[in-house]
Amino acid sequence: MSGYAVVVDHFPPTSPRAEAYLAALRAGFPGAEEIVTAANHRSSWSSETGEDFLGWAARLGVRAVEAELSPWQALNQAVAMTSADVVMILEEDWWPVPGAGDHALATLSRHENGVVYFERRDTVLNELERISDGAVLRSNPRAPANPGLAYAVRRRAFLTLRGYDERASFDRAAGLDLVARLRRSGHLAITLSHLDGIVYHAPELGPTTDQDGVKAASVRRELASFVETDQSIYRNLLEWSVPAASRPPLVSVAVATKDRGSMIADSLYSVLYQTFQDFEIIVVDDGSEDDLAEQAVRQIGDPRIVYVRQEPAGISAARNRAADMTDCHLTAVHDDDDIMLPDRLERGIAALTSGSDASYGSWINFSDLTGEMRGFLGKVGFGADINAFNGQGPGHSTWTLPTWLVRRVRYESRLTASVDHNLASRLDWAGVRWVHTEHFMYLRRVHEKQVTASDGAGQKIGHILTRYGNNLMSSRQQRNTMRDAGKAARYPASASHESLMERYAGFLPDKLVRREVRISRDLINAQFTADLPHRMSYVLEDRNLLTGRAHLEGAALEDVTLADLASFRRSGLLGLQVTATIDIRPENPELDDQDIDLTDVEQQAEDAIDRSVATAAAARVDAVIEEHLRKYPTGSVLVEHGADPYHEFVDEKLLEGAKSARRVVAAGEFGATTCTRIFGYSHRLNALMNLHERSTNSGGSTFALHSREELGGLVQALSPQPIHADPTEVA
Repeated sequence: MSGYAVVVDHFPPTSPRAEAYLAALRAGFPGAEEIVTAANHRSSWSSETGEDFLGWAARLGVRAVEAELSPWQALNQAVAMTSADVVMILEEDWWPVPGAGDHALATLSRHENGVVYFERRDTVLNELERISDGAVLRSNPRAPANPGLAYAVRRRAFLTLRGYDERASFDRAAGLDLVARLRRSGHLAITLSHLDGIVYHAPELGPTTDQDGVKAASVRRELASFVETDQSIYRNLLEWSVPAASRPPLVSVAVATKDRGSMIADSLYSVLYQTFQDFEIIVVDDGSEDDLAEQAVRQIGDPRIVYVRQEPAGISAARNRAADMTDCHLTAVHDDDDIMLPDRLERGIAALTSGSDASYGSWINFSDLTGEMRGFLGKVGFGADINAFNGQGPGHSTWTLPTWLVRRVRYESRLTASVDHNLASRLDWAGVRWVHTEHFMYLRRVHEKQVTASDGAGQKIGHILTRYGNNLMSSRQQRNTMRDAGKAARYPASASHESLMERYAGFLPDKLVRREVRISRDLINAQFTADLPHRMSYVLEDRNLLTGRAHLEGAALEDVTLADLASFRRSGLLGLQVTATIDIRPENPELDDQDIDLTDVEQQAEDAIDRSVATAAAARVDAVIEEHLRKYPTGSVLVEHGADPYHEFVDEKLLEGAKSARRVVAAGEFGATTCTRIFGYSHRLNALMNLHERSTNSGGSTFALHSREELGGLVQALSPQPIHADPTEVA
């Protein structure tokens, strides 16, 4: 550890002062390989020569974050831009004493998991020009809980925790929050107390008063309290300003496989569709008799997947090898025949706090023949008590835990089955604290080739031995106490058995379902991003007739595969609604000898498209009406169904007094099109007058009136045979 980088939040905004500060940085950090600043000073920079800040910085060898970002985003990017193993981060324009950086580096090198904090002191402005040993006598120490930190940390540790929290709510507290997360993750805080470990800062507001001190103390308490509201360790899991190429993968998905080449593609695609994308996948093939798994990995072609083949040595050896191969901080265990639910990694990582070391969750069994589902919740608080009660371990494909725990404790190679329950129990005996995410994490495939079926005896023996080990050092009374405590342990509240098929059928294997994906976002960009036009069963647009602005562009894609889902995620296509119906297709279909009437088939397809388009339009119109009536509870909505989608003219009388006016158009294949216009009024009289006039001169359209009382009749009013409203009856 010989070099380091310096990351500075900002420079003084004038070139003479900035040059003096740069000279102080180079004296204070003589071993710095590079200096990077998070500020670009586009609007506040002043130079005698007219040179802008970015030009000034480049000329003097200072790298700068050029994008317009929030301060914390810019600091995250600045750290990611460096290449040194250690970064010295200055959250304000701290002026170091000569050699401070080298002293911090020497201290950090003695502590593998250390974070070294400089002693911060506030002084007057003219003291910064001539920092000396006497300066400490003319300065005041900055309270540890005050923002504006200066510290040395390993770059990998900073990026592993995903840097500063970029949420707007953490604006003032992001620095102190990172300190807390470093502490929660086991990093040792070391504060330099020698004269050669001081950094100075001159507050712009001048000398402080007693009243200022009281206010500062109140702010410190407020920030400290806020930091404790979120106990998680890893942040920015879904949105992070750091470019993907600069992020180290946080989690390694360990997949052991043998002779399941026909299933592993489904398993891998489910990982690639995760909401959290900074992972790697290590597939260890434990001597399969064919090369189907290797072919699947090659065909998927994602560079994050690493495939390695070994001579048959057992599932424990395969999983231990995966742990030995990775540099990722966390490991997520996954089976080659199972399917991750989309937020499995996100939930597993987010659950890790100062009070837990490893996370697990609930899972759903599904039949590989029929798709039938059954949920398994698992009790909260896995440990010796639950082991003594029913011996149920945490579902192994739900685990997320530090990789070093797997390397140190390791899977037991003498067992052929139940190796995961055994490892989880031994980790518990060693003091590892398991936390339940209280959510379903994956779909577990039930089939004839799984270990439970092929090595049931080994599974049972491993399970018995583990439970025996759990109870070995306990008296009868202690075992009874543990059983009672395990029995009393609660099941997770948020994981529900209800509507499993409705919620999760969309992620079953392709062979079991017909999958539909709905997109609700910028449709034009989505088409180019994922090459979608030929896959769309319908498109839908909701446009404001008063402003011309599109409220929604949506579409539905049919016959979507798991590979498609992974491709959408990789393309950045988010916000998808995935649904499916069971549609079991034979793997080797054969045509029947009977003749097929293609006319009937085409008619059925057209009818299906008509229904799909009508249903999508009705659902959107329903939402538009509900939106208006929430805003105007005593108002009414006039719905015109059957309007010409290609005719832009709107009767001005319909717009008189209208608080909202929208047009919903849905179109599908075979010319299926529906157009509905919705006019919202704050008073019912406007709607009634327009409805009465249109009932005698509808021009081919059908009108219906809706208020809070009549909202339930919307679907009927938009059906293929619309109901003509009777104004006297409605009134």
